[in-house]
Amino acid sequence: MSKFRRLAELSAAEWPIVFQLLALGLVLRAGLKLTTLPRLTTAVARYANNPLLKHLPLLSRRRNLERLCALADLAARASYGTGRCLGRSLLILWLLKARGRPAELVVGVNRENSVFNAHAWIETEGRVIGDRPDTPEQFAILLRT
Repeated sequence: MSKFRRLAELSAAEWPIVFQLLALGLVLRAGLKLTTLPRLTTAVARYANNPLLKHLPLLSRRRNLERLCALADLAARASYGTGRCLGRSLLILWLLKARGRPAELVVGVNRENSVFNAHAWIETEGRVIGDRPDTPEQFAILLRT
């Protein structure tokens, strides 16, 4: 029920942003199948700075970064389902790079109760964006790109 509540709380101006993030999420998901994660993050950084593409999603500049992270999470839920942290992180990476801000995608692993877990998040200027601030302390960093 919380999914529907989140969707119902979207403003009319946020719907186009979510749809654009959903489309971008699907493109990034396809990219994950075609290339390696480091190459994909390099491509995200390059294309997010492209003069024609850096305004995508359209109308997103009017939203603060915290709200855009929430919208990216909704789009990642739809395009990635469970295990959406990588999709959400790639979308947030795009949003930050398009704004000209430094950002790194980080992938970490841990083992809890004999279960192997992996998680992806974004860091910018020493801060975790779109995830819990203590996330890096819970995982051994496997990849930073």
